[in-house]
Amino acid sequence: MWDDSVVSEGFKGFIQAKDSAGRFVAIDPNEHAHPFSLIFYEGDSWTYSFYAPHQMPRLIEMIGGEETFIKRLEHYVANRIEIYNEPSFLTPFLFHYARRPDLTSFHARKTASNFTIRNYPGDEDSGAMSSWFIFSRLGFYPVAGQDLYLVFGPRYRKVTIQMENGKKIVINGTNASEDNLYVKSAKRNGKALQQAWLRHADLKNGAVFTFQMSPVATDRGTKSAPPSPKF
Repeated sequence: MWDDSVVSEGFKGFIQAKDSAGRFVAIDPNEHAHPFSLIFYEGDSWTYSFYAPHQMPRLIEMIGGEETFIKRLEHYVANRIEIYNEPSFLTPFLFHYARRPDLTSFHARKTASNFTIRNYPGDEDSGAMSSWFIFSRLGFYPVAGQDLYLVFGPRYRKVTIQMENGKKIVINGTNASEDNLYVKSAKRNGKALQQAWLRHADLKNGAVFTFQMSPVATDRGTKSAPPSPKF
């Protein structure tokens, strides 16, 4: 579905629809389709052209490499309220796949500011928006359909999650605040956590996480990108 010939806002290559003969149908990537359109559902080509969590290394390659991917993603999140519907929920966290979890910390925080005591930035959908906001504050976000969580640090000094199996997840955020949004160091059950991601197995039986938060971006988690299934 990827058409290298499509250009929008200075960036090349977008997902496009095809007709029954397999030919691309020209669609402006900025055209936000009706929510029940048969072309793009609850989003546009810009949104869907970032959403390939099952094959992120290939997507980054098609976009032009990590540097171009980061530039394009920053352009996108700077010019849109990007989580107006579920297809865009993962977008602010995709910097992880280009080995820039610090940018995830910054943009996830910025996106969360679109929530107010009276309004959501999009359709709540029986708790979808609320769930997004809670994970953005806890400091780890689940990749739908996978056992993967992207880690970017908590916004609270301490959170305890009581799980239905009787176990607890305790998240300690040393120096956590609205200004200290970058992870300086992290530990899981007392052992250093070097990568910026977790597996569900790291959480399901309970765990204690300790984050040192900082106002300055660090290079923590930049050595390796999160794993992405190969389909």
